[in-house]
Amino acid sequence: MKLSKVLTPFLLIIIPLLPLQNSWAQIEVSQQRTSLQGITKFYVAVNVEGNKNLTDEEPLDVTQLQKEVRQKLENANAQILDQDEVSPGEEYPYLYMHINTKDAGRGIIPFAININFYQPVKLTLNRNMPYLASTWDNGNVGVVSHDQIPFIKEAAMALLDEFVRDYKAANSNQ
Repeated sequence: MKLSKVLTPFLLIIIPLLPLQNSWAQIEVSQQRTSLQGITKFYVAVNVEGNKNLTDEEPLDVTQLQKEVRQKLENANAQILDQDEVSPGEEYPYLYMHINTKDAGRGIIPFAININFYQPVKLTLNRNMPYLASTWDNGNVGVVSHDQIPFIKEAAMALLDEFVRDYKAANSNQ
């Protein structure tokens, strides 16, 4: 039996489904961007975790990173709430950046970066129960050598740039 006779039926089934997968991805990106419409203010939380020797590195200093994230968002005309402006028990939208690093030895440092935008939602299937849900997210994983730790921060800021782009696009008419 020729290989083409075996592959042709398979390809006839799979090829029409490929654009469908791509369109679903486009719908998800569009929905994430749309979920940012009308967000006038939110707060920011940055978390860096990993081995102590890595989290003490200057590029991954959580206080400095939080300041830089906040500054970039304020430059994009986002109104950022201070933590003391957020009342306990009240639900406010917030941007959460999480960086996880691990010194794997031999100069190898794997990392993962996730950025999520959480906002109050109501679960319609559960009697409109209020909940916080991630409505926008992006992430990155990689491996660097010890001398390339600053790249982790650069990658995190590049993901933040994507959020800023989507936030501006969603709120450009307001």
